[in-house]
Amino acid sequence: MYPLGAIPIAVAASWYIAWVWCRARARRGLPPTGWVVVVAGCVGVLFGLLGTFRTDVFHPTMWQRGKVDLWIQMLLAAVPSLLLGWIVAAMVAMLYDRRHTATLKP
Repeated sequence: MYPLGAIPIAVAASWYIAWVWCRARARRGLPPTGWVVVVAGCVGVLFGLLGTFRTDVFHPTMWQRGKVDLWIQMLLAAVPSLLLGWIVAAMVAMLYDRRHTATLKP
């Protein structure tokens, strides 16, 4: 369960970043862009890995020690976190895009 603790952190961070970004664009009257999904997912994974592995993320020389290599655990945590973070961020962006297009219709 240790490396999978990054998933809920990454999903929550991706949701929040996408929400803030889409909200800021909605206040300016602009629709959300695709970059919202990409950036929110990647930053969410970074937060998830930092929350789970703490400072070991910044020490690649320590990744090859012990019975199980740490980079494998990071990969096991990062891939599902990234996919789920992108899904959640895309859902937020679609919600704000629907709101934006609903305001444009006469």
